[in-house]
Amino acid sequence: MNAIKTFIKGFFIGIANIVPGLSGGTLAVIFGIYEKLINSIWNFLKTFSKKDFLFLFNIFIGAIIGIFIFAKVLGFLLEQYETQVSLIFFGLVLGSVPFLIKQISNKKVSLQNFFLLVFAILIVLFLNIGLNTETVENQNTINIDFLYGIKLLISGMIAASAMIIPGFSGSMLLIIIGEYYNIIHIVENFILEGILIIGVGAILGILTIVRLIKYLFENHKDITYTFIVGLILGSLYSIFPNEAIEQPTIINLLMFILGIITAYLFSKL
Repeated sequence: MNAIKTFIKGFFIGIANIVPGLSGGTLAVIFGIYEKLINSIWNFLKTFSKKDFLFLFNIFIGAIIGIFIFAKVLGFLLEQYETQVSLIFFGLVLGSVPFLIKQISNKKVSLQNFFLLVFAILIVLFLNIGLNTETVENQNTINIDFLYGIKLLISGMIAASAMIIPGFSGSMLLIIIGEYYNIIHIVENFILEGILIIGVGAILGILTIVRLIKYLFENHKDITYTFIVGLILGSLYSIFPNEAIEQPTIINLLMFILGIITAYLFSKL
């Protein structure tokens, strides 16, 4: 039963990783498995324990299936119901903030924590609006030569590193470097060569960033969670659809509430 729950969480984390503006790390925090995920990756690298392997296997298999299935569904949903889908995600992320704040043992507001929170918010805002994220969808035919293979490898490393940090959208960074639509095309059409290169890059990216996060949780847990709250608050700007303000409807409000309720239920689980 626990394996099924873990698989389902991995499935939704995979979906989050291909939605621009949303972070798989954010959902891992909402699901209450973020620290366990980091520790399991670290412990598995050191001891190759069966328990950590099974947990990671269920998470990653769920995430991979979520990515492959939702790569086809995402285009349709965002094309037909972009505002409603965005509002569900917005409510989900916003609703997770109280749960995150509870993880901070020292609730006393200090000047250091305040500036750290603001700094984290500004980092995400800069990535989302300070850089030019506009790009056009690339051609349907993708030629993966040596140089482009290197770029795909680096893209996989960058995206995976961002995906494991709550509040950082790996998909958004792929848009910034102009590879989001190419990678969606590679996954959607199951171009095996490209998938393998991106996969290797993703593994290298995760192995690199997990060491830093492991250290921060062990030595500066409260500061780390304060920074994570700032990252998530900053990511709200890119998720919220402007159309919801321009054309407010009951359906939009219900979708927003649905997202908050979902976050609350996940935190209770």
